Amino acid sequence: PLVALKETPPVRVALVEQEGPYWSLGPVLEIVRKAKLALREDSPMFVRFHSDPRRAPASTLRSDVGFVVQGGATPPPPLRIDRRPAGRVAYLIAPGPHSTTSQYYGALFEWAAANGHQPRGDLIEIYWTNQRSGVVEIQLPILESHGQQGELEEVESSDPSTARADSLQEPIAAGPG
Repeated sequence: PLVALKETPPVRVALVEQEGPYWSLGPVLEIVRKAKLALREDSPMFVRFHSDPRRAPASTLRSDVGFVVQGGATPPPPLRIDRRPAGRVAYLIAPGPHSTTSQYYGALFEWAAANGHQPRGDLIEIYWTNQRSGVVEIQLPILESHGQQGELEEVESSDPSTARADSLQEPIAAGPG
């Protein structure tokens, strides 16, 4: 996949806060999916990973599972409304299945560092398609860099399939791909 930069707008989100192993998010994803359907929202679901599983016990891993809410809709409990701020993100489109997307995290952090960008928040996975087709956008919020835009760059993974980072939105910085 290719890494690129883009600006994300501020959004109103409905989410459930979760504590526990990331591999046990299935039931929470289902609760959120049902709430999304009840509200007739067509935005993709996301997971924001607050904890590094290499540094924290699985039982203490924190994440948010949610979706963007249009208008003034109020989600049913246990979901609550929150705001995701605007900002710049380094991102890539990872081919699925969703269970294999974590293999791209290191490459995203390395790309950001190599291009003079500092992470400013937690990794976010956005699920653009259903679980079977597996198109996942992985975003790393970054601080504004001064004078460096970064270049569009292909990152390596053990997955031989490919997806283009510019397939969903034009990147801010582009270079040879």
